[in-house]
Amino acid sequence: MSELIKIELEVIGAEEVNSVNARDLHATLEIKKKFADWIKNQINTLGLEENVDFITVPLKGNGGKFGGTDYIITTDTAKHISMASRTPKGKEVRSYFIKVEKEAKQGIVGNDTNAVMLEMLKMQEQMIENSQKQTEAVIELVKSMKQTPKIEVKPHVQYLDSRDRKKLRDAIQTKAKEVARDLGVSVSTISPSIWIELKHFFDVDDYQDIHKSQMKDVMHFVMFWEPRKEQFKKELPENVVVV
Repeated sequence: MSELIKIELEVIGAEEVNSVNARDLHATLEIKKKFADWIKNQINTLGLEENVDFITVPLKGNGGKFGGTDYIITTDTAKHISMASRTPKGKEVRSYFIKVEKEAKQGIVGNDTNAVMLEMLKMQEQMIENSQKQTEAVIELVKSMKQTPKIEVKPHVQYLDSRDRKKLRDAIQTKAKEVARDLGVSVSTISPSIWIELKHFFDVDDYQDIHKSQMKDVMHFVMFWEPRKEQFKKELPENVVVV
């Protein structure tokens, strides 16, 4: 998989975590807004906490002098920011982070398996040294191990439980009421559009297919959802303008 944005280990808070430079994310998302204004808006809007979701470091300018501030954010924070952008590029970047995390987890499983195999081979060598008579048996054991098919370890997927589903339905109903009140239309006009865009964004046919691990992202999506310009224009009074 080609590198879309550089991910590095950085100490944020009390632990070393995967992180990205917020300036790199700003450029990759193709944001036109000035970086300093954009990052401050993300921190305020998403309620990000310093030394938990991000850290700040002095930015070196020309001649090695410090000028300005760099923001290093966790990949989890970068995923939320990407999703909140509600653009195709934001969806692409968020998917990239998820794939990187998945590949990293698979690598950890593979390394554990290799360590077990290595320890077994050491034991076999010791057996050979202790008794020459066991040599043939050990060779047969090694051959059988090589022929054993690898077992693919698949992560267990948890879907939204009844409490999560109710929380999501209530959030969408609340959002629909707010938008309907602002636009002067019925709630039944707004809520179907939120559901449709939600399922499309998370690539599911039914909201019950959403993973439990995505619940935080789902609630952020509903929180920041806004009607698009081309939506509801036929139903709106002439004095209402949709951004």
